[in-house]
Amino acid sequence: MFLTGLDRLLRDADVPFTTQGGWQTRTAHDGGLTEVCAVMWHTTETGDKTFRASSSDAPTLAYVTRGAGYPLYNILIGRDGTAHLVAAGTAGHAGRGSGFGMPRDDANRHAVGVSFDANGAGHPVTDAQLETGARIGAAFNEEWRGEIRHVMHGEWAPDRRTDPTGVDWEKLRAAIDRGHWATDAAAGAPEPDSEPEPEPEPESDSEAGERTPVAPDQGRWPEAYLTVVDEHNEWTDRAWRDLMDRIGLDGDELTASIQTWLRGLGYDAGPSDGWFGERTTRALQECLRERGHYGGLIDGDRGPMTITAEVEYLNRQAEIILNR
Repeated sequence: MFLTGLDRLLRDADVPFTTQGGWQTRTAHDGGLTEVCAVMWHTTETGDKTFRASSSDAPTLAYVTRGAGYPLYNILIGRDGTAHLVAAGTAGHAGRGSGFGMPRDDANRHAVGVSFDANGAGHPVTDAQLETGARIGAAFNEEWRGEIRHVMHGEWAPDRRTDPTGVDWEKLRAAIDRGHWATDAAAGAPEPDSEPEPEPEPESDSEAGERTPVAPDQGRWPEAYLTVVDEHNEWTDRAWRDLMDRIGLDGDELTASIQTWLRGLGYDAGPSDGWFGERTTRALQECLRERGHYGGLIDGDRGPMTITAEVEYLNRQAEIILNR
């Protein structure tokens, strides 16, 4: 099942929105959704450094759309309240969990994923995002004639998730029921205390809520995070091979697969010839920089700074894999 009427639903919700090319057929699972039992609400928990480095209202959009090899949410709501329509099929947003009328560990095929591009640290959910979210939720209620549930990710997976962070979940549900976040929709007056106080800025650039990296001999990626290293080792190599296998490429032909992957994301990595030269390295550096992991020169040198960024990227992928 593909929800190709989601653009009409967003028009009915009377919210600003964009559509990402190919959204009507984009899906994380063959065949798309099995049925729609719920809308599952999230925050992206994107790191503060990514927000700071971007002027976009939704700096996570490109990654949500294609960065993991599959869509992460069906709809992403940007900081200014613009809804970005990403996928009509399934998205890799829910992961392990149970309840709310959905099969255990299978909410991805039974729920539409909607996320605020925000975190629980320096970039909490804005009133504009909440207004758009409430209107979208009300449109889902109207479309499904009240036969749909609004579930928070932290309710589906309470042992490992707390999102949407910085949002009073019952206030969000109440806003969905009335069709808007502001208590006076005409005046646009926000609810008291509708925007939470930001939590203190993390001391490091690690994402809020991120697990502490563990030594490689304590477990293998993605179950265990990689430690930051200055040169590649067997653990980073295994992680890259595992990741390529997970997105449908050949981990045994690692360099050629990375080149194919980078080209698929729009970077000039050269042919898939198995040679990790300057051209491929520059493409990888550009990819890592756009995702907020690399701050150095695009110089084709796969040195310690690039390798550190690769480890950060792989650890971010581990978080997504374990929580999707």
